[in-house]
Amino acid sequence: MGVRHSRTYGAHLRRQSLKPHHDVPFTPTHVLAVTPLWPLRDRLPFAALAIGAMVPDVGLFFPIIDYAQGHSPAGLFTACLPIGAAIFLLFDTVMRRPLAALLPMWFQKRLDVAPRIPTTQRPATHLAYYAGLIVAVVFGAFTHQCWDAFTHQGRWGTELVPALNETVAIGGRAIPRFKVLQYGCTLAGLPLLAILALVFFARIPPNESASDAGSFRLRLLAALAACATPLLVGAYVVSTHASYYRALGVTIRLSGAILFLLCISYCVGFQLLTRVEPLQHRADR
Repeated sequence: MGVRHSRTYGAHLRRQSLKPHHDVPFTPTHVLAVTPLWPLRDRLPFAALAIGAMVPDVGLFFPIIDYAQGHSPAGLFTACLPIGAAIFLLFDTVMRRPLAALLPMWFQKRLDVAPRIPTTQRPATHLAYYAGLIVAVVFGAFTHQCWDAFTHQGRWGTELVPALNETVAIGGRAIPRFKVLQYGCTLAGLPLLAILALVFFARIPPNESASDAGSFRLRLLAALAACATPLLVGAYVVSTHASYYRALGVTIRLSGAILFLLCISYCVGFQLLTRVEPLQHRADR
């Protein structure tokens, strides 16, 4: 009876752990897990790896998507793969060039903003490209699930290492070690991710003939939107939530969803405007 109860309780914990909680999500940190594959970017699109590493958390920002499915083994193929591949194709065809225009020239000189989708008629080229895309998205999502296994309650990682469920006293509060690991990885991971990005791009020879695709006004507007959105959302959320910790998590999730939609709108507008301008110049000739 005791063994049966233990298994039942363990299954209950796993079901509960796959439900979205009030934790503060720091999804971009997961990209750190795929950075060792940067040298393979010619075969495995690094953008697809990065998107795959983040895509299981899409359900946190857009609740219409099942969060539990994105964190299940089957969900690697039924949720993460189709959603991640769709986001990558959207990024590659619509968002790559407009987003690069927001970066300083130091980055623009080292970025190739041309879409990666093959235009050749050779089927083998398309097969190799989409096979690499599938592997990249699935592997990225797999690293996310493995990471979460050791930083979330009731996952197989915290059951494999029971010490992670023990608590430590921090600031007079008892905090589970898996939670300390979760936020510790974030505090160390985000700065490390920024440093690695600088190191990787510094190794790419600059294209001195590249021209600035953006402008100071465009970057200023983007920076204002990126700062104002969480501030406005946070001001509203704090007024409706008693706990500041929960308010912070809700603010990040709502702001992330809004900024993602604003980003897509900006990219579509950028593509339309930059295509209209050359046509106008031709008409003036």
